[in-house]
Amino acid sequence: MPIIKLSGEYSSDLGWVHAVMAYPDDKQLRDQFFAVCMEDVKLREAKTQQILPVSTETLRLILEAPGSTEFNRMNREKTKRGVMAGNILASMYLMDKFSITEPSMNKAIFVVQKFAASATYGDGSEIAKSERMVREAWSQFHSVAHLWAAVELNKAYQYAQKNEIFSPKYFHDFLGVAASLYEFGISFVPLRAKIKKPILDPNTSWVLPDTVSPQHLKSDRRPIKMEKILKKYRAPSQH
Repeated sequence: MPIIKLSGEYSSDLGWVHAVMAYPDDKQLRDQFFAVCMEDVKLREAKTQQILPVSTETLRLILEAPGSTEFNRMNREKTKRGVMAGNILASMYLMDKFSITEPSMNKAIFVVQKFAASATYGDGSEIAKSERMVREAWSQFHSVAHLWAAVELNKAYQYAQKNEIFSPKYFHDFLGVAASLYEFGISFVPLRAKIKKPILDPNTSWVLPDTVSPQHLKSDRRPIKMEKILKKYRAPSQH
């Protein structure tokens, strides 16, 4: 299993977690993203005219990385797909926690589609809501869905102040919630799944180190909006 190695240094750990979330299956782009993040931190903290040391490996990664405009566009697209994957896992987690009848991938996708119909991304663009697009997002980001789900879960069950989830104050809480969602994902098997296996593959999903303690959702407030949506759900017909 791939392990998210943490150094204990906030800026480095944050940059690496973001790199893994955006590029779970592409080592080159993941390393380039991390290198750009770390040098950007140095630039923002440096004094005017200060000379900054850069390793040859870091310099190579930055020079070979996509241009800033293209990289930013790629990162936005990765975020949009990661959010969809996170919402799928978060939906199944809430269905299971609140004992909603037979949590399933089909039900979670239905919920994500319905939420997407009345929402937009942070940049104002429409959220992709076709079943094909949602399933593609899951296929591409299921290995880090617990990280994205931890972000999305904070919107309805707040454990961090809005827009501060990645701040030094709440970053450890975010990691703890993600670790809890990982535990759920690698153990939960939908009742009617044709292939009896957990929704997250423990062999391919990115796991946080043992130093991160799982932080479980303590709220007893039911996901009423999701429950209303699920009342309209109809299982696909079997042919």
